Amino acid sequence: MVRDQLIFGLKNDRLRERLLAEGGSLTLDRAVLICRTFQETQAQLQTMHNEAKQTLKQEVDAVGRRITDSRANKDCYFCGGPHSNEHRCPAKGKKCSKCARLNHFARACRSKSVHNIQHDRLVVVEDCVATSEFFIDSIDSAAESSTIATIRLVEQNTCVNFKIDTGAEVNVLPSQIYSMLNPQPSMLNTSDILTSYCNGKLKVLGTCNLKLQRKDNQDPEVHKFYIVSTAKQPLLCKNSSVSLGLIKFLNEVTKKPDQTVNRILSEYKDVFQGIGKLEGKCHIYLKENCQPTVQPPKRIPISMQDQFKAELSRLETLGVIKKISKLTEWVNSIVIVEKPDRSLRLCLDPRNLNKCIKRPHHPTNIQ
Repeated sequence: MVRDQLIFGLKNDRLRERLLAEGGSLTLDRAVLICRTFQETQAQLQTMHNEAKQTLKQEVDAVGRRITDSRANKDCYFCGGPHSNEHRCPAKGKKCSKCARLNHFARACRSKSVHNIQHDRLVVVEDCVATSEFFIDSIDSAAESSTIATIRLVEQNTCVNFKIDTGAEVNVLPSQIYSMLNPQPSMLNTSDILTSYCNGKLKVLGTCNLKLQRKDNQDPEVHKFYIVSTAKQPLLCKNSSVSLGLIKFLNEVTKKPDQTVNRILSEYKDVFQGIGKLEGKCHIYLKENCQPTVQPPKRIPISMQDQFKAELSRLETLGVIKKISKLTEWVNSIVIVEKPDRSLRLCLDPRNLNKCIKRPHHPTNIQ
């Protein structure tokens, strides 16, 4: 299948794992959509990384140039001007107008530069105990018109454009939109973790319940939303989209083995009588000058003798084997195999006979 060739031809292991996690329900269109979303997400992350790196580099370079120039001109570390004696520094005992600290002027104040560098390198770490972890397929990727649905919030009497995301497990509402709702629904605390497509943890502020209505003649439904500060586009997960009638499954495969098997057995009952036999007889041709062999019979354990005789009778009744009462040139020993259900499988050991058989080199007609 083209879908399988696409999956195994990917170079990104994380993307391949994401596609394989979809299981048998993954279609080619769905796989292409996931790959495109992943590509857009990677491009956005690379852009954000480059911008953050460039900002940090400019701030650090600016501080370094000022310090280097100050040392070259021998300017004072506290007042920013040149003088030979530190005891004659005009900034001594004076208060800075920027940071309100003593013994330096605002033009030599370093608080602003250091603050900017630390702000760009700020990392937020969440310390929480997660009760559940949900997957969000896409957050900030460009939404196509075919995946946007306008849903009415009943209690707020307003309409919001939601992106239908069948890969998301929960509904997502950006904090900016939540703050504009009037009346504002109650926010409940949660310890659940939302994981983005790139395995990043999203900043979850809480959860709220919204009463949604797709059409005027449709009964309102209450759905749970996770309020996220890093999201820009409201998302509707698969379950909510199906419940609201936004998407539906076409050509869904329903497995009803019992009814199907019973119907086939009833309709073609003449075919399923017995074990099935091929018409005609099979002739086995032996090589020239081959010597017949007679293998001695193997002893049957006493505990299996009754079951062994019953199996012989069953096979004879079905026509699988035939009882003979005369001598034969070839005698093969029997092999007994016990099945998992404790029944017996009776086999022959024709190793000597197989060495003397001429193999046919044409296919057998079984039609």
